Amino acid sequence: MQKNFIKEGPQFVMDFPEAGLGMRYFNRMDSFKDKINQVDSTTGLTETTNRVKIRAIQVASELLKCGVTENDVILLSCRPRSDEAVIILATLFVGAQLAPLDPDLDYEEYAPLLKKLSPRVIFCDPRVVVNVERSMGEGHNIIYTFGNDGHKRKFPHIFKTPVDTKFVPATIKNPKTKTAFITLTEGVVHLPKLVMLSHYGALARATMMNYLIFNKSQRVISYFPLVGTSQIILTLITFERPLVKVIPRAFVERDVCRIIHDMKIEFAILGTSNAVKIARYHSKEQDYNLSCLKQILVGGIPASARTIAYIMSVMRNVIVANIYGVAECGFIAGVTPEDTTLAYEKPASCGKLFPGSVVKIVDWNSNEPLGPDTWGELCYKGPDLAIGYFQDNVETFTYDGFFKTGDVAQYDEQGCLYIQGRLDDVLAKDETVFSAVDIEDICMMHSKVNDAVVLTNGTIIVLYCVVDDPKLTTKDLFGHLQEILPASKLPHKVIIVNELPKTKNGKIKKYILQRSNTKKSIQIF
Repeated sequence: MQKNFIKEGPQFVMDFPEAGLGMRYFNRMDSFKDKINQVDSTTGLTETTNRVKIRAIQVASELLKCGVTENDVILLSCRPRSDEAVIILATLFVGAQLAPLDPDLDYEEYAPLLKKLSPRVIFCDPRVVVNVERSMGEGHNIIYTFGNDGHKRKFPHIFKTPVDTKFVPATIKNPKTKTAFITLTEGVVHLPKLVMLSHYGALARATMMNYLIFNKSQRVISYFPLVGTSQIILTLITFERPLVKVIPRAFVERDVCRIIHDMKIEFAILGTSNAVKIARYHSKEQDYNLSCLKQILVGGIPASARTIAYIMSVMRNVIVANIYGVAECGFIAGVTPEDTTLAYEKPASCGKLFPGSVVKIVDWNSNEPLGPDTWGELCYKGPDLAIGYFQDNVETFTYDGFFKTGDVAQYDEQGCLYIQGRLDDVLAKDETVFSAVDIEDICMMHSKVNDAVVLTNGTIIVLYCVVDDPKLTTKDLFGHLQEILPASKLPHKVIIVNELPKTKNGKIKKYILQRSNTKKSIQIF
C-alpha cells in the first residue's frame, strides 16, 4: 500500500464574498473611514480610508461612462503611487478585471502581453504611451495618463467631477469563478504568463496574510511590485481593516533606511537581494535608528540559512523570515509573528504551511510521491489557487488536482517547508546533482559581489557576476568559491558583467540574458 505523503496546513476559515470584493469593501471601509490608509514616501501625501473610497467611486463612475463592463480588462502600468489603490478599488467596484503591467518592460516583453490582454481602459505613466500605441495602434484604447501628455486624458481631471452619492458597486454572481485580477508570473526562463485570480481566491490570500502576518502591525512597506500578487493583496488588506501602507520610491539602500526610521515602519517586505543590500549598508553606516522595525519578510529568491543569519547578525532586533508562494498558488508557507522561533531554529525553512494549504513532493522524473527530507517537485492545491492562465491552456495540474509549481522543495518531520530553487536550476556535474543556488549563494557572500546567476546548457556551468570593485578578477571569484564548495559543485567558467536583467522581485531574467548574449554573438558555452 502506498503511503500518504500529502501534507496539510491547519483548517482554513473565511467569510465568503457573496457579492464580490467591490461590494464587500464598499460596505466594510466605512467602519474605519477616518483612519490613515496610505502614505506616499515620495510626496508625503497621506490619505484616509474614506478619501481612497471617495476617489475610487469617482474613477468607477468614469469607467462606467467609458462603457466598461464586467468582461473588460483595465490595465494599470505605472511606478508606485497612491493612485494604485484607488484604481484597484474602482475596478472592483465596477466588477471588471485589473491587470497590472510593469512599465519598465522593454517593447519585446510589453507588446505580446498587452496584445493578449487587449484592455478597454489603460491608466499609465506618460512614458508608457509609446509602447501602448506601438503595440496596439492609436485610438484602440482609452488612455489616462498620470502626467502631462497633451494627447491623452489626464487622470487628475477625473476628480473634477462631483462624487455620485448614489453609487452602488456591481454585484458579482460567481465570486469563485469570476476573475478579479490578472497578474504575472516571474518571467525568469521565458516571457511571463498571465495568471487569473478570482474574487474568492484574492480574498483567501488577503485573509491569510492579514491574520497570519500583519495582524499586529500598523505600518507596512513593500518593495514588491504591483504586477505580482503580494502588493495587490497588501492593498486589499488595507480595505479590510486599519493598516497603513507606505508607498515606496525607487529602491536605494539609504532611502529605505530613512523611510523606515522617519515613518516608524514595523514590517517590511523585501526581495532577498534587497534585504542583503540593506543589511550591508546598515552595517557600514548605521545613520538611522531602525529599532521600530520588528520583522522583515523575504521572498522572491529563497533566502538561505547563511543569508538570513547574516541579516539578523547586522539587524539584531529584527526577525527575518522567509515566506513562500507563487503567482498561481498564493502564499503557501511562512513564519508568522507567533512562531518566530522558527526564524532562529530553522532559518533555511520557509516556515509551516498556511491554513488551507495542501502539498505533496513528487519525484521530478517518475512523479511518485516522496516522504519527508527528500527533494522533489512541489505540488499544491488550496483555496487561493488561481483559476488558470489568461487565454492560455497550458496543462500544469496533476490527475488529482494539484498544481505543479516547478519548484524543488522538501518538508521535514515537523512540517517545515524548504525551497531549493527551480527545477530549471537543478545541475549535474561529475555525477553530483545540486542546485544553481548552491553556487550563487556562496558567490553572493563575497563582500564585493552585488549579483550572481548561474546558466547552463546542460553540460557547461557558467557563473555570471556583477561586482563593485574593478580590480576583482574572475580568478579571485573562483578562488572564493574553491574555499567553500567541493570541486563537483564548481562552475566551469566565471564571467563578470556590468549588470544582470532582473524582475521587480530581484530574480534574474535568464531568458533575456541568454537572448542578449545571442545578439552579441558571445560564445558562452
